[in-house]
Amino acid sequence: MVSSHDPHGWTCGQPGRFTWEAHALGLIADVVSVVRDGRFDWVSPSVTAMLGYSPQELVGTATAALAHPDDEPMREDELPTSAGHVVTGRRVRLRHKDGSWRWAQSRVTREIAADGSLGAVLRCTRDVTEQVELEERAQAAESALTTAVNASPDGFALHRVHRDSSGVPDRFTLLAVNVSARAANPDAEDVTGMDVREYLDDAEGCGMLGLLRRAASSQGPHRLRTTVFFRGRRSVLDVVAACVDDETIVATWRDVSVQADAERLLADAYQRAQSAWDVLHAALDALQHPVVILVAGGQDDLRPDGDPALFVEHANHAAVAGTGVDPEIMHGWELTEAFPVKASLVRPAVLEALATRKPQRFRLHLDGHGPVSALRTLDVSVDCVGEYRVIVSVHDVSRDEQERRRIDERRVLAEQAAAHDALTGLPNRARLEQVLRHALMTCGPGERVGVVFADLDHFKSVNDRYGHHVGDGLLKTVAGRLAGVLRRGQVAARLSGDEFVLVLPGLPADWHPADLLDRIRDAVHRPVDLPGVTLAPAVTLGCYVADPAIRRQDREPGDVLSSADSVMYRAKHRRAGEGSTT
Repeated sequence: MVSSHDPHGWTCGQPGRFTWEAHALGLIADVVSVVRDGRFDWVSPSVTAMLGYSPQELVGTATAALAHPDDEPMREDELPTSAGHVVTGRRVRLRHKDGSWRWAQSRVTREIAADGSLGAVLRCTRDVTEQVELEERAQAAESALTTAVNASPDGFALHRVHRDSSGVPDRFTLLAVNVSARAANPDAEDVTGMDVREYLDDAEGCGMLGLLRRAASSQGPHRLRTTVFFRGRRSVLDVVAACVDDETIVATWRDVSVQADAERLLADAYQRAQSAWDVLHAALDALQHPVVILVAGGQDDLRPDGDPALFVEHANHAAVAGTGVDPEIMHGWELTEAFPVKASLVRPAVLEALATRKPQRFRLHLDGHGPVSALRTLDVSVDCVGEYRVIVSVHDVSRDEQERRRIDERRVLAEQAAAHDALTGLPNRARLEQVLRHALMTCGPGERVGVVFADLDHFKSVNDRYGHHVGDGLLKTVAGRLAGVLRRGQVAARLSGDEFVLVLPGLPADWHPADLLDRIRDAVHRPVDLPGVTLAPAVTLGCYVADPAIRRQDREPGDVLSSADSVMYRAKHRRAGEGSTT
């Protein structure tokens, strides 16, 4: 008997002597139940986690009520009939309380009375739903893969890799072949389980062993065209082998015997063309810029992304410089394998040229991670030759680009110098007239253009008394202060000497200059600390508001500047008459 404080939390009914038997099964953590006469007599609380029912809900319920009608539970004659006998039952579906079905599998023992009569059944049940689902998905995937492989017209074979004590592959045994492989040799005996040397004549000489060794030692597909003799039958095969895992290699092949015979008929024509081809190679190799001839693969050579593979037919010495690869060895390599860094940059243009039959021209800028001198600019040309062949030529124009950039920089500096005052950095007179002309031409109806003429007072005396270096410092300070009071789109320029002009485009019709002129005076009149002296600059201002839409004389920059100059001089004469020194 099990007390109510049993550490396993058993409840409902009396499991009695089955306690030690459940321990012996090692499944106390599972769903444990006692069944008498086909009904639950006792269940452990863990049934809730599996089926959602509480133990109280299940006691007295027929076990068949929970089973799926299509599943066959354990029959009476399959139950244990002796003490200590444990039977593992079939997987069946049990109804969850929410109406769903859970796959379960039970291990069963039975109470045997002293007189040998059969008593209650003890079930230790596991939830195997997830395991069943995984197995079903695996079976479906395996079935789909098998169907796909058998549907292929090409031959497929799986080989088991046997390695020596140092891990080097030395033997390969055949695990399985597809329907197409068997159909190609219907009279051949079953070679499954045999070593490749046993079922393939001269496996070493024809290259098949070498291909399998390469596939077992490195990633990626490995290709081979070879002539093989299988049970006395000669075939020319295109073979591709790839490593599935450390112990398995998949090989697929296509019988190209008819194609090979046709190729032999073309051999003479190829030989006649070879001399011309050799001359072309020699000419390409003599070039100092890289040239690569690429051939697009067919439907059998599609890349994983669906694009055709591009194979190197020839690369001149300039193209392989720095790679350490002989041009002859690179022949037949896929573009990505031959030039892994540049392949992604060139491939789109090559595919576009093949698709449109039009030459492609583009420029590459390879900045790398080196110094500025290491920057490279490449002009790339892609031209079609026939239906599947393209020639890619690359010209390094880095020096030309560097020289062009230097010329552009000098031009920009020259234009900057031509349009700006060397001392203050403000636009000069020529640039001022351009800015003012643009402001007058773009002035809309109801808008005005303000022009402020500023003349620095007593500047000549500063130069005479303190020297030109102090005068230059004063001019630069005043220029900065004038520019600082302006808003976005407004321009301050140095006209000449100690004269400055401010252009204020797009002003409203009711604009008045008083506030601006006050801000200018406040900014300019602050003391200026220069080497050996502190000066208090003063400026005379004259503002003219042009209305080019109304007044014809306001449409020319020279006339507007003259008008502003006149306003400034009238202000200067008026101040002189008043005896002002500021």
